[in-house]
Amino acid sequence: MASSWSSCWDWRATSPSGHTTLPPTARLDPRWLDLELTESALIGGGTAVEARLVELRALGIRISVDDFGTGHSSLSYLRRLPLDVLKVDRWFVMGMAGEGGGHPARDQAIVRAVIDMAHALSLEVIAEGVEDEAQRGILGRLGCDMMQGFLFSPPVPVEGLEALLFPREEGSREEEQSGSRTALERAA
Repeated sequence: MASSWSSCWDWRATSPSGHTTLPPTARLDPRWLDLELTESALIGGGTAVEARLVELRALGIRISVDDFGTGHSSLSYLRRLPLDVLKVDRWFVMGMAGEGGGHPARDQAIVRAVIDMAHALSLEVIAEGVEDEAQRGILGRLGCDMMQGFLFSPPVPVEGLEALLFPREEGSREEEQSGSRTALERAA
């Protein structure tokens, strides 16, 4: 489960003992969590950011750079920080097929370069904002590892997440009979 924690949780916080901890509301095993940080959240924190990311990764949390290529892109943090995933910003994806005022040849060259660089650094690549089969095809040919966007699913509100993750047959009332625990709590 990927989450842009920088906006909803102080991912730099520690417990009173000085150790990195998960937010109290986290009920999932950390191996299933992916911390998405923008480039601007990574820049300027120096060694403190690097140390915190090492601690989070030691918990089993994957670290992703969200909206790669739109912020303060610095290749030095790709070398220094314990990252797992680069997420190509949707503006480059849109531009590959000539949408959004893009330049198809340039945008494809940028996306190809990001994918090749990420793979050379043993990072996965996720393309954001994939909305049609043309974009999907181009990204597939370029070797993109994963894709997300309206082509696959619109954003899902928290209330709909349980139904998406744990579909049940029509008429099943197991959840109602089990009290206040939800399927997500039982899975955690």
